[in-house]
Amino acid sequence: MFESLLNRLNPQKRRRLSVQDSPAAELAAQMLHAPSALIQLSADDARRVVSFMEPYRLLAGQCFMREGQTEDTDYMLLILEGDVMVENFIVSRRTPITTAVIGAGSLVGELGLLDGAARSATCTTCTDVLAAKLTRQALGELLEEDPTLGVKLLLAIGVHMSNRVRERTDKLKSYAALIQTMQQEMDRLIPS
Repeated sequence: MFESLLNRLNPQKRRRLSVQDSPAAELAAQMLHAPSALIQLSADDARRVVSFMEPYRLLAGQCFMREGQTEDTDYMLLILEGDVMVENFIVSRRTPITTAVIGAGSLVGELGLLDGAARSATCTTCTDVLAAKLTRQALGELLEEDPTLGVKLLLAIGVHMSNRVRERTDKLKSYAALIQTMQQEMDRLIPS
């Protein structure tokens, strides 16, 4: 009976009820509302964004995204609890290199949310993980129902991605300087 009543409600009220009194939804909203959050949202706006997300549980040791994966790429996760290892394959290596270990408050898969292209990294859980999943379809619904909030979220995701690109660029510069120093040392030791 409750389900038939719930189905008769409009989508906004149905979503609001689905996250009401949910500890995981409240945790996700707190992460979106915190001063160090991805975006500065009011508590109500954060809860509204969370109402478009689904809870997502992963067990320790589970690989849930693979570098190069082309199917099921249209979502991102907000990590609520637990840790995730992010790895990339480097040319001429048979094993991946760990590029980051991320935890609560981190996003993973945001590129796929926006473009649906192949995954750019492999992600494996280090511990059991609780996350909030936002699909491209849910993002479209958010943009349709509340364009201002949807744009805030998209802008925040863009800023987050640009920060990552800047960090990686700085790392590449450091690696290039290291390689140049090593080459100079090799040239000094082995004159031509």
